Amino acid sequence: MKRYILLPFLVVIIFAISHFLGINLNELLNLRAFFLLLVGIAVFLFIGWPTKRIKNTFNAIVDLSKEDIDDKKRTEKLLTELFTIAKHHRANGAIGIERILNSIKHPFLRFGAGLLVEGYSADELKSCLESEDLKELLNTRSNIRLIKSIAQLCPALGMAGTIIGLMAAMNHLGDIANLGKDIALALTTTLYGIVLSYTIFLPLSKKLEDASEKAQLERSMIIEGLLKMLKGEHPLKIAEALNAYDLYLKVSKEISKNLLNPIFESFEDNKIEVNDISIWQSFESEEKDVIRH
Repeated sequence: MKRYILLPFLVVIIFAISHFLGINLNELLNLRAFFLLLVGIAVFLFIGWPTKRIKNTFNAIVDLSKEDIDDKKRTEKLLTELFTIAKHHRANGAIGIERILNSIKHPFLRFGAGLLVEGYSADELKSCLESEDLKELLNTRSNIRLIKSIAQLCPALGMAGTIIGLMAAMNHLGDIANLGKDIALALTTTLYGIVLSYTIFLPLSKKLEDASEKAQLERSMIIEGLLKMLKGEHPLKIAEALNAYDLYLKVSKEISKNLLNPIFESFEDNKIEVNDISIWQSFESEEKDVIRH
């Protein structure tokens, strides 16, 4: 279940607690304070960060909100694609991978499989994949750094709003109505800055860090699997190296049900030749011998 489904319950809990403590939430709403914080963040982003980086970070946050499967299922899905590619490569070589290349879901795995189709050597493949891995890592770190920068900025903006509010209050000491508004601005900007920093931006940066670590682990598994694939190792041996022996035995039968389009979604113009079937039959016989030993 996606976490944002719990947001209405969180809002209800906040209102219940505020009512129990005798706090009027309307008193905490101050559009001037909120506008001051937004303007400060906008100026900071405009001056300090390129538009492409801001857009990239926003897209990364949106992708996090779309994620609705747990880590185990995500890993199993990736390994299933990897094992499928390994079986096609074992049976038909690069031609086998080329047939299913456009159906590979994981972008890094699709990139690596494309290099196999292009005939890259082991050293070339490793170099390209590690370079792409580093590129993805640096990109994610830049996104995290931007979010953390905003988190550090928000309390400072809140303090700036407090100073502005107090300065305005000094000019309206004889005007009770405006004096109250100025003091409210001084207090709520600090509150908003702390809340935005510690309840929104810092948790977002933590989620991005967790997602980055998981993605890097996935990429390392893909690199190891593709390199072993290129060396001619059996898919079962690849599964053992990735600590996924049981998963391989589970999905191997599903892969074999449809020789050229097993796990991925169906796509047009699949053609199965007689020699393809004979190759796969010999491959299945070889796999049984590997499992037996």
